[in-house]
Amino acid sequence: MNEAVRTNSFKGKDKTLLINGELIRFNDKEIERRKVSGIRYWISAIEFYKFTVGRKYHIGLRTENVQIDIIFKSYFGFGNAYFTDLCGRIVDEIWESIISQIMNPAVDLLIAGEEVQFGHCTLSKDGVLITKNNTITKKQSLVSWADLNYQKNYDRLTLNSKSDHKLWTNLYFRESWNIEILMALLDWITMEDGLKEIHKKENNSNQHGT
Repeated sequence: MNEAVRTNSFKGKDKTLLINGELIRFNDKEIERRKVSGIRYWISAIEFYKFTVGRKYHIGLRTENVQIDIIFKSYFGFGNAYFTDLCGRIVDEIWESIISQIMNPAVDLLIAGEEVQFGHCTLSKDGVLITKNNTITKKQSLVSWADLNYQKNYDRLTLNSKSDHKLWTNLYFRESWNIEILMALLDWITMEDGLKEIHKKENNSNQHGT
């Protein structure tokens, strides 16, 4: 993918977008694909005096040292089809490979008995540790895998306890990195054989120790 793309509904200077097997370049910034450690994607409303006047499309990528934000804006419905198609093609180019290169190490860490951090949530073999901050204190609560419920909403991922309705948290796509990876991990753990894989090493260690 190497083309000049529009960035808003109205005529203006196009930006060059390059995506190949090694690099992603946009608006004079570039990032190495193999070093990408964070990804996020969302669409939000553009509001003016509480009236919705358009859409903002945002794809973010980052490494340890560099961050690229690919942003498109459509106003009054002009360009919606163009930007939806463009974002779809970008995601098709980068999503699967980058998701895999971030998710696979996270899976390895969990199987090795380590913890994995996503925003203010920490995943471990025991469940999800949720951290909540207020003006005075910071409270951490563990939700076991059996007690965990989660759902994807328009602009966020919600995690909550089945047994305690007061225990919940939101991870907003625009604020938190790698939420798509987190959702894939949660699916793998709770609906596939992920939890069995995580506990396999622990069970093997206990057997060898007896």
